[in-house]
Amino acid sequence: IIPERKTFNFALHGQYLTLDERLLNSYKENFSDDTVVILPASFFTPYYDNELTDTVKGVYYRILDIDQIPDLKIADLLLYRYFPLLSSKENVFESFSSLEYEELTFSELDAKVEDEFLLEHAEEYGQTYLNERIKDATPNAECDASYHRILDLCKENGWKPVLLTVPVHKYYREQFPEDILALFYEYIDGLLQEYPDAIYLDYSTDGRFYTNNSLYYDSDHLNQDGRTLFTQILYDDLIKYGLFQ
Repeated sequence: IIPERKTFNFALHGQYLTLDERLLNSYKENFSDDTVVILPASFFTPYYDNELTDTVKGVYYRILDIDQIPDLKIADLLLYRYFPLLSSKENVFESFSSLEYEELTFSELDAKVEDEFLLEHAEEYGQTYLNERIKDATPNAECDASYHRILDLCKENGWKPVLLTVPVHKYYREQFPEDILALFYEYIDGLLQEYPDAIYLDYSTDGRFYTNNSLYYDSDHLNQDGRTLFTQILYDDLIKYGLFQ
């Protein structure tokens, strides 16, 4: 879809904005002057941060610059970056003895889902995010600082920042009360006023996705067809905004 562009997705599963910032700082020397930086702006992004869990700690210890690793522990650095096999602990011998592996597949993401499943998923996860992450919609200090530092970094380097709210299903969006959404958009507007060179693209109610069940893997994730369509739409819109020539 974008054959003439060099792109890289820094997002890992469940990654918070503060880690987006740390990854950006770790690899910024590799960016060209005309880089377009796309930042997540989900309904809970400004409100929720978390510490590295043991599940993902090994990943970030390997890919972040040392000075970007939060709460750096030398023992963990040695374990995950230089002796990662030892992190298998009791399974270390199985790692040596078995050379067979199952091919990683994302075929389940291509599946079409039923309307009932989308509704149930939206109610479960939408309410979880609302009650555990958004709460009273007071911006998290670390997330707010990360937004500002990332946008400052873009300004200093001449990069083009884009805040992005991706498509979500109607059932999912309806889990968030209008007053909560109003506070979210008020926060985004505040960032745009502080950083007039940034643009905001909101596809959360885009009619091409909003009620089109065939494009979703679950209520807030697109399947393969949906991702392909959205990538093309996003790329075309970035051209319209003059971010790509």
